[in-house]
Amino acid sequence: MSPRISVGLLVVLVLTAVFVNASAYTVNEREQVVILQFGAPQDSHTEAGLYFKLPFIQEVRRFPKTLQLWQSESDITDLPTKDGKKIEVQAWAIWKITDPLQFVKVLRTVPQGEAAVKDRVRAAIRDEITSHDLTEVVRSESRTLSYSFQFQLSSGSDETASGI
Repeated sequence: MSPRISVGLLVVLVLTAVFVNASAYTVNEREQVVILQFGAPQDSHTEAGLYFKLPFIQEVRRFPKTLQLWQSESDITDLPTKDGKKIEVQAWAIWKITDPLQFVKVLRTVPQGEAAVKDRVRAAIRDEITSHDLTEVVRSESRTLSYSFQFQLSSGSDETASGI
């Protein structure tokens, strides 16, 4: 084999490896992906496996498939009850991305999804606390947690939040 053919064959092999590396990607069982083409969402994959995309044109954006915990860090809120008393509340929510393609179309990123959860949870807690007297909100008798709610974004992706 001549050196020219060897170099040509080596160049073809290197270009093939670069092309395959740029077009193949894997999805593990704890994540889901959305394929963006020039920034616009095109497709999503929620099942684990090996997938292919157009190299250098399409981009893979990964999202968690697992439940996500959001909790207010330092913004313990002073909320007035129906009878005018103040109560401090530490908020938290558990949420999950169920439709990654719709999630990217509406919220774009996980931090924006967390901000949407934060806004809705804080509003729901405020509405619940301000509609009850302090004695109804805080009681000394044993009872189960009954403040649980679920909401859906207008775009169709489910988010579940619960607890006071």
